[in-house]
Amino acid sequence: MYLVNMLQGRGYPVNSIFEEHVKPVDTMRFQEFLDAEKIEQEQQAMLDDACTIYSFNDSDSYEIFN
Repeated sequence: MYLVNMLQGRGYPVNSIFEEHVKPVDTMRFQEFLDAEKIEQEQQAMLDDACTIYSFNDSDSYEIFN
């Protein structure tokens, strides 16, 4: 913010630059990537849960084997 204020103080058209070049940028451009990443993590978690085999010992404790 300091840089923006300094540039504006020196006469640069900060507001018009923002309106022309920054504001039109689609902020949802990362959403598709984030959704795909979330689905991949959920699928991996489901696979991890499905592949877990419990081995029960005599002392009522267990060890997890993958």
